[in-house]
Amino acid sequence: MCMHTMILLGFVLPLLVALASPTPATNDERGPCQIYNSGRSANCLGQQLDHVPWKHLPSTLERIDLSYNEIHAIRVNYFSRLPHLRVLELQFNNISVIEDRAFHNNPLLEHLNIFNNSLEEIPANALQDLFNLRELLMSNNLYTEATLSVDVFSRLTHLKALSMGGPLVKGLRKGDFQALRNIQLQDFAIKTSSNISYYEPGSLKVIQTGRMGFDMAIDQKPNFLPLILRDLANKTFSLIQFRNLFEFMYYMEDEDIFRGLQDIKVDSLIFHRGKFNENLLRMALFNLQVTPLKRLTLQYIDFARSPNFLDNGLGSSIKDLVLSRLNLWHISNPDILRFDWRFTWFNKVRLLSIQNVNFNSVPCDAWLNMEDMEIKFIPSGWRSHSLQSLALDGNSFGLISMGSFQDMPQLSRLTAGNNPFHCTCDLHAFIQDTISKGKVNITDWPENYKCYHPEALLNNAVANFFPGHVACDIRLVIIICVATTAAVVLVLMLICYIFNVPWYIKATYQILRAKYRAHQEGASGKSQIYVYHAFISYSHPDADWVRDQLLPCLENSKPPYRLCIHERDFMPGKWIIDNIIENIESSEKVIFVLSHHFVNSDWCNYELYFAQQRAIGKTFSDVILVVKEPIDPESLPSKYCKLKKMLYTKTYLEWPQQAKQQTFFWAQLRSCLGKPTVTKEQALSGRSSSVSSVGAVPVIELPLEDGKPAIAMPNLDREAELHKVVPQEIKNLSVRSAEFYGQRPIPVAVASDKISQACSFLYDCILILSCLCDRLIHSV
Repeated sequence: MCMHTMILLGFVLPLLVALASPTPATNDERGPCQIYNSGRSANCLGQQLDHVPWKHLPSTLERIDLSYNEIHAIRVNYFSRLPHLRVLELQFNNISVIEDRAFHNNPLLEHLNIFNNSLEEIPANALQDLFNLRELLMSNNLYTEATLSVDVFSRLTHLKALSMGGPLVKGLRKGDFQALRNIQLQDFAIKTSSNISYYEPGSLKVIQTGRMGFDMAIDQKPNFLPLILRDLANKTFSLIQFRNLFEFMYYMEDEDIFRGLQDIKVDSLIFHRGKFNENLLRMALFNLQVTPLKRLTLQYIDFARSPNFLDNGLGSSIKDLVLSRLNLWHISNPDILRFDWRFTWFNKVRLLSIQNVNFNSVPCDAWLNMEDMEIKFIPSGWRSHSLQSLALDGNSFGLISMGSFQDMPQLSRLTAGNNPFHCTCDLHAFIQDTISKGKVNITDWPENYKCYHPEALLNNAVANFFPGHVACDIRLVIIICVATTAAVVLVLMLICYIFNVPWYIKATYQILRAKYRAHQEGASGKSQIYVYHAFISYSHPDADWVRDQLLPCLENSKPPYRLCIHERDFMPGKWIIDNIIENIESSEKVIFVLSHHFVNSDWCNYELYFAQQRAIGKTFSDVILVVKEPIDPESLPSKYCKLKKMLYTKTYLEWPQQAKQQTFFWAQLRSCLGKPTVTKEQALSGRSSSVSSVGAVPVIELPLEDGKPAIAMPNLDREAELHKVVPQEIKNLSVRSAEFYGQRPIPVAVASDKISQACSFLYDCILILSCLCDRLIHSV
């Protein structure tokens, strides 16, 4: 029996408990508001309510937030069930009516906010029972007058904060605030129309408050500001704020409308929004110099230049403004703050906070916070002897060096990240020096420091940037550059010395100089003919052989050869170089009598060089080498590089010592020269003025040939010691007669002109380069 009873109770009791438990409320039953804090607070913010859901509000509520809804009216019964209500937020609705005695059951209400609604009159009757009201915010409504009911507001003796007015309030009258005569407020704010039309003196004189706020635009009535300041004279305020003082236009008059600031004792002054030019700002600062002002804030101000502003940086500058803090936040065109272009009025500011200000150059004294400024560079003369902490992060400067903060001896904290840093040696040196000394703590290092330039290092951490020691040490770079330059110069000098480059330059200079003189003397445009079969180049010790052997054999032949030697045919009084060049160019062939004396003669070297210069672009068969005595090409001086090459690659004639072999030598030489022929007309003509001689000179015709006279020789190896034509080796060779070649006139040289002169100069350069290359090849 007991067992059955216990089982039955086990089933019945849970069922009874379930039936006795209340049913969970649905969303509709709970209402649109969130109830929290043990039923003492309700959040109905932004629920698009068009009325107060009073049926769902518990009677224990002390705080209700009904802001940002669409409530149109406040009825008597909305809050009648909330006797403990202390805070009521009704701002940003569309309330146009508050019924009388709407708050009669809310005697504990301390805070009422009906800001930014559509009330067309001040709801005095609804407020008459709120004796404990401390904060009443009812500005930005649609009532046209700001008059407070004496019967109602004079009884709100606990009131501490009051904001009133709206965009339709046309002005203030003297009796508007008489109800507040005996009430000591902490905060008072008044808003009027942007086109205020009247202000009666004394309207604000009865206000007793510690903080005063004005949201009124005096663009059309700037003379109202002195009246307002006069009502505040001889009073003490912890804060005065002017909002949109000049909303649409800049103040362009000369009257000092801020002169009343001198009679007001205020700790902190705020100018919020509005338009300021240089004149207006200077008026405000000039009057603030004589006040005990401690903090000044300029925020969201649109600054502009004054067309008639004049400040020479001396008598008219602001020099005595002493501030414990200056805030410059979110202002445009901040450079107008530089009245004397040196920011001297900042000098006595202990703490300066700059945020989101696009300075083109940084002011130069007391600083603390300069975030989001868009500073473009840090000046070198930036100094502050008392600054301890500096924030520069989020700007647009990229260059920091060790001298950037050297005039800030007390600086201990630096925040400079999130800037487009140029990863240079200066930045690396600054970071390393700052970290190693430990005097300044870079608070946001290293995570906020990224390279922006150069592009190859974009977004790389500055901490990973390690430039080379050579790249960053300018002294080392200079030493390396000077040493490298000196080494190159020494090497070039050595090369010039080894390969006789100065000699080639001198020779080329002599050629150009001689040709220039010839051009100046009128040689340009005249025809030039070959008057010699050959020019003989020899040294003085070999003159006897030339006179006794070479000249008689060739000049006494039938027909005779016309030969040019310097002892006989050079024109007296002319430059030696000119004589050499002119006679070589007047000769169809050039014969070089080679000996050890020839090698040691500078003039012979000149003649060889000039002959080579003339032969460039032609065949070198015009140059005939006669080796009078054996010469080893390797023993020749380095400046005879071309002669070395010719001895290795060109067939030459060697003077035999045996008399029986000399006949064949002369036959070979005449074969190289070709058979001369003289016409009657040419025999009667005189020597050309360009060739020096005493008697008449016949004009020569040379045998006509298909090619230049040459001796058919077998190919000889380049590496052979000498390529010689010795009598023993060529006895069996047939010598071509002059008749084999036929007769031809000597080619006439075209007169020199600008083109030929340019080509000649180019030939000279090519010859010099060719000689240098040959010498380099042989040296290797």
